[in-house]
Amino acid sequence: MGRSTIGEIVLETCEALNTVLKGFIKIPTSADEWRSTALHFGKKWNFFHCLGSIDGKHVAIRKPANSGSMYYNYKMAVVNSNYEFIMVDVGSNGRVSDGGVMFYTSFWQRFLNGQLNLPPPQPLPGIQSETPYVFIADDAFPLSTNLVPVHTRVNFIKKFHEIRPYSSTNLTKEQQIFNYRLSRARRVVENTFGVLAARFGDFQKPMLLEPKKAAIVTLTCCYLHNFLIKHNKKEYASRSVMEYENVATGNIQRGQNFKNSHLMSLQTA
Repeated sequence: MGRSTIGEIVLETCEALNTVLKGFIKIPTSADEWRSTALHFGKKWNFFHCLGSIDGKHVAIRKPANSGSMYYNYKMAVVNSNYEFIMVDVGSNGRVSDGGVMFYTSFWQRFLNGQLNLPPPQPLPGIQSETPYVFIADDAFPLSTNLVPVHTRVNFIKKFHEIRPYSSTNLTKEQQIFNYRLSRARRVVENTFGVLAARFGDFQKPMLLEPKKAAIVTLTCCYLHNFLIKHNKKEYASRSVMEYENVATGNIQRGQNFKNSHLMSLQTA
């Protein structure tokens, strides 16, 4: 069987899987579903009111002909407390700046149009004052108003609540605890990408595919990831393929099967 024929079969299989497994990546559609997601985050990782952890990666692919420097796909995802993708957006325009990736996703457009149905602020456990629900992300996502590249987005971004750690100098005990819990909650999305890279060899080397086909294959891997989390998490997402905290030393360690990948982190704009 010829290489091109095999390639067509693989792509058709991926498209079929994306159709069959479509229900395995599902973003909450109501305020109650978002509250349930946040409650699970709080119970499991002790970081309450977290609607999800956001991260983005560059997926290395073969450089398309006559593309200049445009030879990366980007993938942005929102992850819940159980290492599951609840939103994935795979793009094929490598010229989009790292800091601007958020603005080109369907997730951001749904937010702008008020279609995410996020819950209103409510009190945290043990606190009477109302606190907003938040997404947590790193510095590559410019969600604060002073980093907005287009002024017309300012009013919308004021509604999008962002959490960042305290600076590392002269912290109170409470601030140290907050930074620790925030870091641990952020590790959920980092480990989700880590499991994906360890279990799917496509991310351990540049994909020899054109951008649109690479996007289809990447999305298939995300669907299969969630399927395996649901049905075989103990073996599929074991500590051996993750980064985890050594409770005795406080250091972050890598499991023996942790894999370096060609999923590159987005850089601060």
